[in-house]
Amino acid sequence: MNRDAWKLVQEDLRHCCSYFPLECVMHVVQNAHRLMRGKYTDGSGRGCLFYLLSELLPADRRIDSRERLTRHFTGGSGEGFRELPQYQPAKYLVRLVDGDKSAAERYPGLKVMPFEFLISCLKEIIAARQAIVPVLADEPLAATSRQMPADASLAS
Repeated sequence: MNRDAWKLVQEDLRHCCSYFPLECVMHVVQNAHRLMRGKYTDGSGRGCLFYLLSELLPADRRIDSRERLTRHFTGGSGEGFRELPQYQPAKYLVRLVDGDKSAAERYPGLKVMPFEFLISCLKEIIAARQAIVPVLADEPLAATSRQMPADASLAS
């Protein structure tokens, strides 16, 4: 087992979750049974990590395509934006969740992220954010997704 790679997965999850209100992270945990691999959504209620994370956001901010994923983390879309550093964690988490071999470029030795591990990490992120700033649970969903998170400086 590559502990360093799993540690980077946890850091990347913290980074990505910092772009969403706490309520959205909690929504994924509450809807873990709806998680799926291989596409953003199946149109019948199931979705990938980022689709479920964004499901409570206004419709125009829901992540149901690579372009919307790119826009959420970079403010733009297209190949150039997908090379920006702030997008890399999301890009590789999608690959790891889907079991794409190219995830090993960032997470050596890892093949796929078990949903149980994902949910466990999300629960830790929720607990940390609640412990630091309990009022985040009241944060309005309309807030910009690119605000600095309360837990941005947490050590691993």
